[in-house]
Amino acid sequence: LASKHNGWPLGLYRDPEAPLQQYILKCLSDVLGVTLKEITEKVAVDNCGAPIIPLSLASFARAYAQWGAGSGEHGRALLRSRDAVWAFPSRVSGPGHFEEKLNLLGRGHWVVKGGAEAVFGLGFSDGRGLAVKIHDGAERAIPPVGLSILKELGAGVSPDPSVWGPELVIRNYHGMPCGELR
Repeated sequence: LASKHNGWPLGLYRDPEAPLQQYILKCLSDVLGVTLKEITEKVAVDNCGAPIIPLSLASFARAYAQWGAGSGEHGRALLRSRDAVWAFPSRVSGPGHFEEKLNLLGRGHWVVKGGAEAVFGLGFSDGRGLAVKIHDGAERAIPPVGLSILKELGAGVSPDPSVWGPELVIRNYHGMPCGELR
């Protein structure tokens, strides 16, 4: 839609050199507090064909802080995006997913989004932001880690697996529960 709205070529929107991707990279450099050169030197392509850039956790947390508070140079756009997540949390990761549940619970207080290889970020409406990377890339560790962080921050979330459903339940080969993540 952004390419169509701006009159940019539609078939090349995933190409790192496409106008849309160049605009996205410029916005990211602003939000992350890094130069455009630092970003463009590291562009790669993920498994869905879209350009990606490696980020430090500090840059990622800074971006989440701005997203949660709607602050910085792109504050209005970040607020619209954050409010859209609060209005339609299942559109972030899918119905019933851990991120949807946390975004429903955090409406008005925080926004959550995970990323490839077990990256997880939280942006708070008061301007705090944090980012976590599970070293081995195992995404199943995200729910207990995310819940523990929110509990430590006094966010009033329960780390009880029965509240969060199947994402914290370990199942054997036959699909029977045999443990839980905590």
